[in-house]
Amino acid sequence: MEPLATSGPLDVYAAEYPLPGPTDGLWSQWGQGIVSSVTGRHYSALGDHLGPDGNSHIYEYDPATRALRRVGDVLALVDHQPGAWGYGKIHAQMVEDSCGSIWTFTYWGTRSDIEYGRGYEGDLLLEIEPAARTLRSHGALVGERGVPSLAITPDGRYLVGESVEADTDDGDLVVFDTSTAAVTEVVDDPEHVGFRALAVDSQGRVLYSTASGTLRALIPETGETADTGIVVPGDEPEFLRAATPVTSTGVFYGVSQYSFDLFSVGGDGSVEVIGNAGEYTASLATTPEGDRVFWMPGAHGDAWQLGAPILQLDTATGEVTELVSLAEPFEERFGLLPGGTYSITYHEGSLIVGVNASPLDDDSGFGTVVLVVVEGV
Repeated sequence: MEPLATSGPLDVYAAEYPLPGPTDGLWSQWGQGIVSSVTGRHYSALGDHLGPDGNSHIYEYDPATRALRRVGDVLALVDHQPGAWGYGKIHAQMVEDSCGSIWTFTYWGTRSDIEYGRGYEGDLLLEIEPAARTLRSHGALVGERGVPSLAITPDGRYLVGESVEADTDDGDLVVFDTSTAAVTEVVDDPEHVGFRALAVDSQGRVLYSTASGTLRALIPETGETADTGIVVPGDEPEFLRAATPVTSTGVFYGVSQYSFDLFSVGGDGSVEVIGNAGEYTASLATTPEGDRVFWMPGAHGDAWQLGAPILQLDTATGEVTELVSLAEPFEERFGLLPGGTYSITYHEGSLIVGVNASPLDDDSGFGTVVLVVVEGV
């Protein structure tokens, strides 16, 4: 990782992800990374966006050495037959359990004309053991479905995933007990929509979006659901696109899918709109105290049109400031257009951001992935 820019007190470093080789697909990153509480290293994933033979790869960034390395891939874990459907994306958030294992799910690189069988029976639950740098598959627990969103209860025991069918937007919630390595509940709510983000509130309930624009609560231990009265802000019925963990004050922050409203949800369920992200935003980060929220607008390939800014919201005043703009340094250093992020993480004064990018003559914003680290935040 090399210096990319300096912005006031901030130092910005960046490196292109070391790819395993060429692909007929589109290298891209779609899921939220995480910093291990065990090793202090950051984990993330990228995939080739393919259907048949699709593959995704896990990467580790060590802040102590500023080294970025690949630690494993999904196809190496399964009996994959050439030409069979693969695992071209990891779209779900990475989460950590009480023992320090990191969990995520694979997802289709594409679901157009998806084929089952020949070694592919649905997407896989993955477990990363950071200290040993090992990767394990727990199999296709949701059958012929993919899981684009994942959360974990505050005690680190229960995973909750939003699973969806390939040919519809229908799906359910699946609960997995990490202590027994078993699915304990499958919850099918016909009002469930979105399937892009879950939130966990201060009571340890997992919140999901409904067609009426509200968040409904799932109690993972029992599979019971309850209305919360929490309305996702927006002019029309909205759903949750991203959420932060609960802060030390019992608050979490979210952003809505279409209106881009940034809002807080208090421990009592109260909702306050505290700003606007300005454009489509797929990942939020916050300090442990919740005094600042960070994001990059324009996630789906068009961040470069905005200057690819990394923004900061002061949650007390509502003031939004630009920490750094990546468009110019990306062009000068890499010859790339930054297309946006699905993974921004705050850790001990640094932001770690996975940025999709494309060559200057390709305005898609996808095809290459760059890891950016902003120090001194």
